[in-house]
Parts: sequence; structure tokens; C-alpha cells
Amino acid sequence: MKITLSTGNKKLMATDTVKFLIWNIPAQITCPFATKHCEKLCYAKKAERLYPQVLPCRMANLESSKSADFVENMKNEIAHYIGKRTWKDKTIYFRIHESGDFYNQEYFDKWVDIATAFPGVRFLAYTKSIKYVLNTEKAIPANLIIRYSLWDDSPENDKETACKSFPTYTADYLSGEQIKALGDRYCECKDCGTCGKCYNTEVKDIVCQIH
Repeated sequence: MKITLSTGNKKLMATDTVKFLIWNIPAQITCPFATKHCEKLCYAKKAERLYPQVLPCRMANLESSKSADFVENMKNEIAHYIGKRTWKDKTIYFRIHESGDFYNQEYFDKWVDIATAFPGVRFLAYTKSIKYVLNTEKAIPANLIIRYSLWDDSPENDKETACKSFPTYTADYLSGEQIKALGDRYCECKDCGTCGKCYNTEVKDIVCQIH
């Protein structure tokens, strides 16, 4: 089945040294642990409303992800991109889910397999499906960076789990003083190709303004 990857958006912009790959599936219907605030303010859902071609493409990707040959097809697609002459010697960032989330255990495990096959590519996923991640934690390769996505209405026990086990990415309403106090932990979400902070596991906790 056909797989559609994109190579950037207004925040994930290629530079002289960085290239991006992005994989999307439909917003919300693939997000089993979304919070009410996350659903209400979902930026990925806005794109599906504004651009008619977006949702059909994401739905097709979702169906592809359920197929028995998804892992093989994705590996072939990634190999195609990173094998290009213009991608040689570049840092490759793969964003899993600009839209969507890990919708079940089998699907998450497929991404563990894919990332393991490309140790030179940095895969990143913001997720609320931490249940599936914990079940496979020991098998996750170092180049698959999982950031636990927290919102102001995330359950308290989820926040406790996140702080113990994973680097986090927290969306919240922030005042100017709060932003100042965060220092390097604050992400302005403008240019990931230049920043790369989220792809650095040494940066444990990142906070962004709800947008």
C-alpha cells in the first residue's frame, strides 16, 4: 500500500545540514489518550478542515499502517530518501506524527522495528500513548526519542510517570514571567531545523506555549 511522507512544514524546515521526514495519520481518531483540551485545541485537526487533500492522505496512511507489509514499505521509503545524493552527510530527523498518535501496541512496535533499522536517523514522537511505550521500553533503540506529551489537563498520575521515565514536552498557558523562568526549557516552536532541542535526549523537559 502507498506510503506518503512529507519533507517539511513551516516549523520543520530543512537547512544546509538537516533534512526532515514527516509521517502523518488522522488527528484524534488515532489518539486514544487525548485530553479534552488537546482535542479542543488540536492544530492537526485544523489542517484537516482547511485543506481538503490532507485528511484523505492521512486516512490512506492509516490504512497502510495496518497492513502486514507496512514495516517493509516504510523502510524502503526511508531508504529512498536518505539514499539521495542531496541528503548525503545530512542530519536526518524523522517526525513520527505531526498528526495522530500510536493507536495501539502493535502499531507502536512497528515503529520500534523501523527505527532500529536506521540507527543514523533520529526519530521523534510526542505521545500520550505512554502505556504502549512502557510495554516495549527495553526494546526502544536510542535513536527513537519518545517525548511524553503533557497538557494542563493531563492526569496527575501521567505526569508522575512522565517525570520518572521519559523526557517530556508540555503544552501550557504561560505568562511572561513563567517563560523567563523556564530558560532553555522553553521552546518557541519556530524553527526545528535550526534548534533540534526536542531531538536531544539530554534536554529532558521542554515546555511550549499552547498555540
